[in-house]
Amino acid sequence: MISLNLKQPEHRSNPLENPGVSLAGGVDYLLSISNGGTTASGENITEQSAMQITTFWACVSAIARAVSSLPAYLYERTDSGHERAVNNPIYSLLTVAPNEEMSPISFFEAVTASIAASGNGFAEIQRNGAGQPVALWPRISQCVKPTRLANGDLAYEVRIPNTNPYVVKASDMIHVPALALDGIMGLSPVAQNRQALGLAAAEQKSAARLFGNGIMSQGGLSLPAGMTAPQKELFKDSLEKNHTGENQHRPIVFPFDVKWVQMTINPADAQFLESRKYSAEQICSMMGVPPHKVGILTRSTNNNIEHQAIEWLTDTIRPLLVRWEQELTRKLLPAVGCKANKFFIRFDVNELLRGDSVAQSAKYASGRQWGYETINSILIAEGKNPIGPEGDVYMVPLNMINAKQLLPGADPSPVLAQDPADQPDSDLPDESSRTLIKRMSTAYSRLFRDAIGRVTSREKRDSEVIRRVFDPVLTTIADEAIRQAKATLRVAVDYKPDVTSILRDVYRSIEKRATAWTLESVDTNTEIELTKAVKAILIGTFNDAASSLIVGAA
Repeated sequence: MISLNLKQPEHRSNPLENPGVSLAGGVDYLLSISNGGTTASGENITEQSAMQITTFWACVSAIARAVSSLPAYLYERTDSGHERAVNNPIYSLLTVAPNEEMSPISFFEAVTASIAASGNGFAEIQRNGAGQPVALWPRISQCVKPTRLANGDLAYEVRIPNTNPYVVKASDMIHVPALALDGIMGLSPVAQNRQALGLAAAEQKSAARLFGNGIMSQGGLSLPAGMTAPQKELFKDSLEKNHTGENQHRPIVFPFDVKWVQMTINPADAQFLESRKYSAEQICSMMGVPPHKVGILTRSTNNNIEHQAIEWLTDTIRPLLVRWEQELTRKLLPAVGCKANKFFIRFDVNELLRGDSVAQSAKYASGRQWGYETINSILIAEGKNPIGPEGDVYMVPLNMINAKQLLPGADPSPVLAQDPADQPDSDLPDESSRTLIKRMSTAYSRLFRDAIGRVTSREKRDSEVIRRVFDPVLTTIADEAIRQAKATLRVAVDYKPDVTSILRDVYRSIEKRATAWTLESVDTNTEIELTKAVKAILIGTFNDAASSLIVGAA
């Protein structure tokens, strides 16, 4: 523990001008020290009692689990980018053991749960004689109160049960607030939403009493009015003896005029159930947690759950991760000297996709195709060993040019031909692509030869003739290319590529060479032009499909 020998704070006539007055003062602080406030529902709501509300507990737990399951890494900036600073002692604090009693997931889960439940998370930094961090100790938010010293500096008063109170400098206390109006002390979601939580608690308690004291039967027996008390008792004993235990489910023959009366839920009970559901959804809204994360699936479908999961990551988890990263960076890492700004801390959000193999595969495929991932980087991300130098080679799309060619004075000729159809087969990415082109060229050779022959027999070979004659066969080839793209890449079910634009370029390419065709060279022209057309359509379709890849989330 770190303590300071402090002088008495300076007192001034106006409390707001007194730097010794706690920043947690006011109505919220008074309510917190008095164990909350009684709500209109009659329930006394504190942070401890709020955790007994099922939905509130589930929301806090979901947020804490999501954040604590992500590893936080220390990175060092280098000339070529950055790399993990595995030899730095702080790296071990974040990834191995924040203190001698906790694992990283336990530490981050405890503090994050405190942030979600109380609006503030605290962790005291234990330093060695050289001022270097050697341990991080979580502190219960109710035991920590920000204050100001006589000189105006921010500090934290810590009151741990069975120990003497002490004060910690702000530089030695990690403080991650939630929404804070003053930028320092986060507002308690329990205090700000006490009435809604009180209603939920009252409804939960009422439901427990209903099942504890009431009866919930599917129906009952209506006995004749003339039956005496002994007859009723005899009938009851006979019914229990002959139709319970080993005799249950046997047919029942009712004597006299006994009738079975079916019971249904009454409107008041139905309204009560709707009210409980509304309260649960209101708590989810308050905490920024999608209802399906806490088991409320009433309005969820396969489609909207995916979007809710994305919003959960971007709107709830990501802001909390940024708060953590910035606070850890400014409190644990040097702010001055030669090491200033050399290190930074980041959570690895890729771990959120670990259980989604389809989303991971789509992510890696996109990165590999568009040139920002290599085989080795993908293997390392999957926890596997790299394959060697050949795995560090980046791939690029065939129909893209070097950006330097757009600069004034640069050589305008591209490294690769501008027309994808003019690329040699050796430039295609793999053998399967070349095989597909040959297979499709063979399948459509007869139709294409007929189109070549009809154009060659005409004197007029303008764009209108080319489009009208070749449109049926090229449209069929484009449909097959779309099917191949959908089968190979994970695109949306309703994906529709810009076939008109792709075919327009093919028509222009054919028109350039059509004037030189002769009837003697129909077979040769068919082989050349069909290969070019198939290649251009396939490359154009696959590049268009790649821009529509579906990338999921956790």
